[in-house]
Amino acid sequence: MGIHFYAGYWQFGVGVTNFEGEPYCSLLSFDSREERDAWVAADRFDNNWHRSAVSRREALPLMRAELSDLRGYDSKGYDGWRVDGVFYASIGDAFAAFFKAEAAARRRVGV
Repeated sequence: MGIHFYAGYWQFGVGVTNFEGEPYCSLLSFDSREERDAWVAADRFDNNWHRSAVSRREALPLMRAELSDLRGYDSKGYDGWRVDGVFYASIGDAFAAFFKAEAAARRRVGV
């Protein structure tokens, strides 16, 4: 189980939520605090900020939402997530694998 650091990309500005109070935020996963903090610091103000550090507590509901379709059970019946055929008991590890797979897919198609 690894330690991950999270950041949010807020398309409409940091802290903007929908009518139910859910954030309009895409979650990113980093392997180090320094890498995450450098990404957040590179934000450019265009009448709003769009990048912020996100605590694990704030990240959990976002990770659960993004991983909802990958919910699975291993052969022993433990809760967890299957990402690319690998079972993860840790939601942080599952999301990090999911994020890395999504980023690699975007690079392949040039997005």
